[in-house]
Amino acid sequence: YLTSQLANRDDWKAAGQDTRGAEIEKLFQRVKPQLSKNKPASKGSNEDAVRDQFLNRVFDILGLPWSPSVRHFDKELDYALFPDQETLATAQSLITDGKELEALKKSCGIVEAERWGKEFGEKPKKSDLSDPIYQIEFYLQNAHRSGGPRWGVLTNGHTWRLYCGDSDPLRHDYLEVELPSETSLFAEQQREAFKLLPYFFSVEALRTGGRLDKIYDEATRHAAAITAELRRQAFGAVELIASAIMRASPK
Repeated sequence: YLTSQLANRDDWKAAGQDTRGAEIEKLFQRVKPQLSKNKPASKGSNEDAVRDQFLNRVFDILGLPWSPSVRHFDKELDYALFPDQETLATAQSLITDGKELEALKKSCGIVEAERWGKEFGEKPKKSDLSDPIYQIEFYLQNAHRSGGPRWGVLTNGHTWRLYCGDSDPLRHDYLEVELPSETSLFAEQQREAFKLLPYFFSVEALRTGGRLDKIYDEATRHAAAITAELRRQAFGAVELIASAIMRASPK
């Protein structure tokens, strides 16, 4: 759906006019030298620097009030994202009252933040919470089943992955946007990635009933229609083959 139908959407055609991508790019270029320099060679990282210098500000630019203090399965989530300040205030009140799950149900996304330069494979290398992919999938799917957000984000600052709580957990599906953290001959083309952050990771995208929900639902209907058509064609082919066999069979 993303490769064949996304270009037909009006909001996609207008994405280039969103100035937030340029604002994020300016911030990225400012903090990249420091975060790259502090990139640790092993575990025990600069996660705090990535959050403080970049992610906190990016979520502000994207219109997503956030809280770092929502606990789920005895773990404090790196970020719970909310659609507006009023909802965040309600969630913080619930947190104060010890109603963490109710607070999480108010959010529109959760985020797992990793150190700058942390590499992500296509699927978890191990099935425990020390693996960032397993961690975001585990917390997102459990949160979504409990009435929480549908969308989760895994990021190290330059790699941004979007996960859906409705996805098949065995498939490990995600959408990835890679910001240009290294010098490249294709740097100008890679700069287009900054435009994708407001489109896929902003409040307009993540909030309930927002852009991502609509794209996901349209893609699901699109896939169902293709499946139905393929079944119809396959049934017709079987009938044609059977008819040909009958005609060719000796009496």
